[in-house]
Amino acid sequence: MRNLFLHRFKDGHNLGNLIIAALIDICGDSASAIKETGKLLSIRGKVLPVTIDNSIVIGETAEGEILRGESNVNSPSNGFTRIKNIYHEPKSFLYGEAGIAIRNSDKVIICPGDLYGSIIPNFVVEGMKRALRESKAMKICVVNLFTKRGTYNFKASDFISEIENYSGIKMNKIIVNIGKPSSEIIEKYFSENSRLVEDNLEQSERILRGEFAAEYLSEPKTILRHIPEKIAREIIGL
Repeated sequence: MRNLFLHRFKDGHNLGNLIIAALIDICGDSASAIKETGKLLSIRGKVLPVTIDNSIVIGETAEGEILRGESNVNSPSNGFTRIKNIYHEPKSFLYGEAGIAIRNSDKVIICPGDLYGSIIPNFVVEGMKRALRESKAMKICVVNLFTKRGTYNFKASDFISEIENYSGIKMNKIIVNIGKPSSEIIEKYFSENSRLVEDNLEQSERILRGEFAAEYLSEPKTILRHIPEKIAREIIGL
């Protein structure tokens, strides 16, 4: 089921997204569609949308170029450009149930992912910053392993700076990998203009360093990924 939902067609479409899109048509709204998807996958826990408003993520580059849509924000044509602003058009508003969950949570975890196309768009939803500020939860961020288009030359501090700037909160704990992959892996990512994220964070109790990544076989290449069990133990132990 995981492979099925992650399958990407030659035109770039992801099957999991298409299934959710179909369920939105069937159920009438994205919140109900996500709940039905959870039933299909027999997941434990609860998945909530950050918003149910029909909005497009917009990125504005340092050169003034406007990038419309997640795929364009994720991979700007000029890979070395810096994105200086992210917003939604039209404005989106925080889904009520998601706001309640954030305010009542024990821990809020910012996961790795495409910084400007997937992570930061959650923070620019109206009401999100307020919910995060009002939540007494421990705020935890897991830093990306590699840079990519739009984050070339980013170091760990750059990721944290952007996340704290857009979220309006300071992370209580930051989990950063200091393990080194094989030279073969580094060379493969380097050939795509991606580099291992350098840990340039301060020496502090809020920084949790460790060997949290491993090499996994995947088509068409071996990839570096966080080890779920290690990350989970680190977070649960806090």
